[in-house]
Amino acid sequence: MDKDKTNGTIKRLIPLILFVAAFVVYCCFYIFNIDDILDSDISSEMVLGELLSKEHGIISPNWFYSTEIRVLNNQIVFSILLTLFHSYHIARVLSGIILVMIMVGCYYYFCRCAEIESTFAITAIFLVVPFSFEYMQFVLCGLYYIPHISICFLGLGMLLRSRKLYEKGNYVRYWVLMAVMTVFAFIAGLGGPRQIVILYAPLILVSIYVSIRKWKIEYLGGVVSFIGAAAGYLVNSLILNDIYPCTKWGSKEFTRFSAKNIDTVIGGILSVFSYREGKISLSTVSRNGFCFVVVLALLLYFYRFIKKKMEYTEQERITALFFGFSIAIYMFLYTCTDMWYEDRYMLLVFFSAIPIFAFFLKNQVEGKKDIKHKLFVLIIYAALIVDAADVYKEFIKTDKTSDIKEMVSVLEDQEYHAGYATFWDGNANVIVELSNGDIEMYHWEDTYELENPDDLWKWLQDRRHVTEYPKGKVFISLTRDEFDASYFNGKVSDEDMIFENDTYLVYGYASHEEMYRKLGVVLPE
Repeated sequence: MDKDKTNGTIKRLIPLILFVAAFVVYCCFYIFNIDDILDSDISSEMVLGELLSKEHGIISPNWFYSTEIRVLNNQIVFSILLTLFHSYHIARVLSGIILVMIMVGCYYYFCRCAEIESTFAITAIFLVVPFSFEYMQFVLCGLYYIPHISICFLGLGMLLRSRKLYEKGNYVRYWVLMAVMTVFAFIAGLGGPRQIVILYAPLILVSIYVSIRKWKIEYLGGVVSFIGAAAGYLVNSLILNDIYPCTKWGSKEFTRFSAKNIDTVIGGILSVFSYREGKISLSTVSRNGFCFVVVLALLLYFYRFIKKKMEYTEQERITALFFGFSIAIYMFLYTCTDMWYEDRYMLLVFFSAIPIFAFFLKNQVEGKKDIKHKLFVLIIYAALIVDAADVYKEFIKTDKTSDIKEMVSVLEDQEYHAGYATFWDGNANVIVELSNGDIEMYHWEDTYELENPDDLWKWLQDRRHVTEYPKGKVFISLTRDEFDASYFNGKVSDEDMIFENDTYLVYGYASHEEMYRKLGVVLPE
């Protein structure tokens, strides 16, 4: 009896140990490498966090947002950490670790609601391991989609929980949860339409589909959540967008259906599962091997699910339907409308593959003697290890900011605290982060169509930059490529150069007025 108990304890501990090990590897990578792979998009969250820490809020009327108003998002964590530590580096490292832990915690909540806690640890590994370039870049490093994925786990988990309360006849707690789901969805909808597309639209389709078949209201949560999210988005469109500047999605149009768009979406699906083009090598074989194994597993799973060749719980059925409706919605948007497409957007659909895999382990593998299923699971994890090692190797070798670090050091030594650069090529907000906020950057979209240095891009920077000029010494940072074909070619003088390396040319001036005078530009009134 004691031996059986010990063996059972070991079996439960091994997945947890493996998950902790995978998480520790990620933390070590993030701590020692994140400064090397920053770009202006990643650093924008930090700059916004600093602004919010000063204003003591979670959204700011003094910030040019991009395509979403950050409400229930990363800036909350950044702002709190910058208030506590006043260090961009500490805030960056801790925020990455905390946000990934939040995502894992939300996944655990889903597993509890879906009654698959026993598979949580072994499947949560996929959340902390870089199974593709896109997942590493946009989730584990950039942290962009962590709030969206976390909200999805919570929303789907609450739907499953509400069903359980309804079945047990616990109607008071059921209606309380309905209210919580509605309020939560409303707050999520305040950020924009993305959360509706990836969570609440497929959720209401699942609820309607199941309710019509059973004529019950046990899945009413999907309907009230959609209503709450839609109300939040209505407030976003009619009120918040006027207060908090944000680039709107704009009106979308139906387009002619084309099989080419299907090819694009399928290519994106393969990409988020690590498919890589190029010559046959250890790197491409390892990544593509993982991709093909996972895609094959999903195809086999849904074939057996549709053909009813396996047993499944009600929670698994709801999750599989949610996954299917999510894919259908994305297919519709990208094949029948002019919705802008990026491969990374598919990450927000295929996070559902993780709970699908968890259900498979719980219902088809756990406690079963079917050696074929267990062998296939081992193949998946073996492919994951090889694939993740290759992704880590690629990112560890990446250093995009060494030239910027060198520049920032010189600027700080010469006591420059304000400057101009482009957002993307010039990495304006990376300069802010690497200087720990000591340098304030005014940034352009590009340097080719400028009429004067203060033609700023209304995108991910302090709104006051367009009305308030920098005080004291000021510099202009240009990449060599920008200089060759830019507005500044022929206007800047070598005598004003304060720094140059293989990538950047930096020109310094005693004041904003002197910069205008030396560039031969009339100072605006």
